[in-house]
Amino acid sequence: MTLSAAFATTSPLWVRSWLSAEYVVDDDLVLCVSAGADRARVRVNVSVECAADWFDCYVGVDGRAEYAAEVKRILERTPSLYLSAALPSAVVGTARLTVIDDVAVLSCMAVRPEARRQGIARALISAARDAARERDVVAIGLQVVASNTPARALYAAAGFAEADGYHYRVR
Repeated sequence: MTLSAAFATTSPLWVRSWLSAEYVVDDDLVLCVSAGADRARVRVNVSVECAADWFDCYVGVDGRAEYAAEVKRILERTPSLYLSAALPSAVVGTARLTVIDDVAVLSCMAVRPEARRQGIARALISAARDAARERDVVAIGLQVVASNTPARALYAAAGFAEADGYHYRVR
């Protein structure tokens, strides 16, 4: 069975409907899945708490600082693992892994601009895979904006494959 077939047939109903829905595909967002593994040299902390330094890094990179309180409420609604990569002075990279049944969703991937191209994102992905493996996850999904070429290249190099795409409609 292919990974996308396993993802579509063994996942919770919300994931199966996500994959099977008839979206207007405008290549704006891409759903990627992976079950592979790799190792990185950067040390990553994994926590069940959305710590202040993790959150500050995420909203600082993501650009949603003006909506920080709302973003924090949304993130904390679903139990998740919060992964952070730190240099001696501060957290420079974040990721969030939400596990539901045997499927995980990787989100909140963010690396401060001054720390990019140093293996931070690869280390976060590797640590997320390790955490997913410990929880018997069969597939990890993520979304990436289609125009984010560096992120798409990172995910492809990490073994993620495009599984679907859709378009956000805005009024």
